[in-house]
Amino acid sequence: VEVLGRILWKDGLDEFRLTPAELKRKFESMKADAVFAFQLRNPIHNGHALLMQDCRRQLQERGFKKSVLLLHPLGGWTKEDDVPLNVRMSQHKAVLDEGVLDPELTVLAIFP
Repeated sequence: VEVLGRILWKDGLDEFRLTPAELKRKFESMKADAVFAFQLRNPIHNGHALLMQDCRRQLQERGFKKSVLLLHPLGGWTKEDDVPLNVRMSQHKAVLDEGVLDPELTVLAIFP
């Protein structure tokens, strides 16, 4: 077995390519008491945002105080006519910057 080093794509998005161990540490540092994930291969639209907001609401109603969203766009192969990853990431960041999703309770990390 050969252990490989971290793969760097050098596309300006490597900071969003977190390992499972890095994600776990991030959630711990945020003091998350629940983590819910939303994985998608397209830009976020209003229906997606409403689902994510409602999931957080339901977790709060169940007593969780700090539920963290893992926004997990697909970074590997997608369909030929899909929106490119760099464009989707810009849109995801804009959704966070505009407060549609809470940036303090969201981790944006590319799924390999």
